[in-house]
Amino acid sequence: MAKYIIKRLILCIVVIFCASIVIFTIMYFVPGDPVEIMMGANATIAEKDAMRHEWGLDQPYLIQLGSFLYNVFINHELGISYTYNAPITTEMMSRFPRTLFIGISCIIVDVILSIPLGIQAALKQGKWQDRVSTIFAMACVSVPDFWFALMLVILFSQILHWLPSYGIGGLQYYIMPIMANALAGIGGLLRQTRSGMLDVMKADYITTARAKGVPEKTVIHKHMLNNALIPVITVIGGHFGRAVAGTVIIEQVFSIPGIGQYMLNAVNTRDYPVIRGGVIILAATTSVVMLLVDLVYAVVDPRIKAQYIGKAGQ
Repeated sequence: MAKYIIKRLILCIVVIFCASIVIFTIMYFVPGDPVEIMMGANATIAEKDAMRHEWGLDQPYLIQLGSFLYNVFINHELGISYTYNAPITTEMMSRFPRTLFIGISCIIVDVILSIPLGIQAALKQGKWQDRVSTIFAMACVSVPDFWFALMLVILFSQILHWLPSYGIGGLQYYIMPIMANALAGIGGLLRQTRSGMLDVMKADYITTARAKGVPEKTVIHKHMLNNALIPVITVIGGHFGRAVAGTVIIEQVFSIPGIGQYMLNAVNTRDYPVIRGGVIILAATTSVVMLLVDLVYAVVDPRIKAQYIGKAGQ
C-alpha cells in the first residue's frame, strides 16, 4: 500500500509539473501587455523596456519557462506580483485557508444534504419523494451560483438583516458564500447517490440478504450503501475541485480575500505570475484530493484495497 501511495504522489508531481507548463504557455501567448497596463500611456518606450527587462519579459519563451519551473520546483517560489510587487507565495498562503475553508464546508453541506435525499429518492422510486428530490436536484444544477449568491444577499442581508453581505469576520460571514457555492454540488451528488442506490437495489446479494431475514436498515446501510458509495466518492472528489475553483466568482460577489478574488483581480490587470501561481495551487490541491479519494475507496471496499496491495507488491 505504501508503494502505491508513493507512486500516486509521484504522479501528482507530474500532473502539477504539466499544469505549470500549460498555464505558463497560455499566459505567455495570451494577448495583452502587463507593462502597458501597469505604466499607462504616459510612460516612455525606454521606461517600458526597462520594466520588461526587470521582469524578464524580454527573454525568449524557453528561457522564461525554464526560469519559472526552476523557481517553482527548486526554490519553491511562485514569483513576484506585478501589481503588488510582493511575493506571491506569501500572499497565497494567507488567502488559501479562506478558500479551503469554503471548499471543505461546501463538500460537508453537499454530503449532509445530498446523500440522505438520494437514498430516500431511490427507496421511494416513482413516488412523490422521488419526484420532489429529482426536481430539487435539477433546480440546484440549473441555477447559476452567482445569481443564487445575489438572491441570498438580497434576502438575508437587505430584507431580513440576518447576515452580513460581504467581507470577512466570524462564521456568519461564510454562511451565504458556502450556500451559494454548494448549490450545484448538492444537485449532482443527489442524482449520483440515487443512481448508485438504484444500481445495487436489485443485485443478487441484496435479494439474498433480505431472504435471510436481515433487517431492512442493515440491508440499506451495510449492503446497499457501501457499494453505492464508490461512484459517489468519485463525484465528491470532483466536486471538491469544483468547489475550490468556483470560489473565483463567489469570493468576488462577497468580497472575500481568498485565492479566487486574488486571481480574478490578476486577470483584469494581466498579473500573469499571480494567475500562474493560483492555477498551480489549485492543481496541487485537486491532485491531493483525488489521491485521498483513491485511498477512501480501499476503506469502503476491501476488494479495492486488495487490488492496491497487489499492485504495490508487483
